[in-house]
Amino acid sequence: MRDNPQARVADLIFGRWKSRILYAGVKLGMIDALEAGAKPAGTLAQELALDPAMSYRLLRAMASLGLLAELPDRVFALTPEGRTLLTSHPQSLRAVALLQEGPEHTAIWKHLPEIVRQGPPD
Repeated sequence: MRDNPQARVADLIFGRWKSRILYAGVKLGMIDALEAGAKPAGTLAQELALDPAMSYRLLRAMASLGLLAELPDRVFALTPEGRTLLTSHPQSLRAVALLQEGPEHTAIWKHLPEIVRQGPPD
């Protein structure tokens, strides 16, 4: 990817959906629910009162980012990267993930083109 400008730019374009997937998994409690070990997607959805089909899709998306590992029979486990988002992790990035993709922070970036065009608000 390093020598492919289109791939690098595509990664920048789609970076937002990656951080939104990470945010959703943390915000919904999926990461912390897997702290004790692997669980089936259906069990996780039931424990967290989530829609089973949509939960499975989000879990697969988190696995595609390397935060989870999908095992046979729709069972998911944390990867070392996913563990860094646990509330209990000594160097947890959970709060950073929630802040960066939370509504307060994303609202600021939404207005970047206007701020650059017009200058900061008075």
